[in-house]
Amino acid sequence: MREPHDSPIAVGYADASLEWLSYRGRLVPFYLLVAIALLLRWLVTGHWYLAQLVYPALGFGFVKLRTPVWSRRLAAGRDANAELAAGLHVPPVRVGLPGRAWLVPGRRRRMLVVTLGTALALLVYVVVVSTFLVKTGGH
Repeated sequence: MREPHDSPIAVGYADASLEWLSYRGRLVPFYLLVAIALLLRWLVTGHWYLAQLVYPALGFGFVKLRTPVWSRRLAAGRDANAELAAGLHVPPVRVGLPGRAWLVPGRRRRMLVVTLGTALALLVYVVVVSTFLVKTGGH
């Protein structure tokens, strides 16, 4: 850290990040967005490629595997900055991450997940009905 008086901000940011990393199902809205994007592409182009699933799966797998490492690093940085802040007698700071209201468990996140799930269900319905109509010739 360049400026020692910024240590409470670093502690607050680390606390907020650790809090978000501890939530179960924190990636569900992102899973739903990827599924919607894949279905929309399939609906528009009519083609499906394996790479469309491989790249998001690799990305989400990487995030899932690296979460413990990130948590340990954030906790170590938080502890070091907390000691520095305590030595300087600087008051603690609460930091809110961008998008926190939509991604933490609660009413807004539930609404987001329900909306994305409904959109995904409607897209699946449109894909199934359009495939059926194309196969049967509209009869």
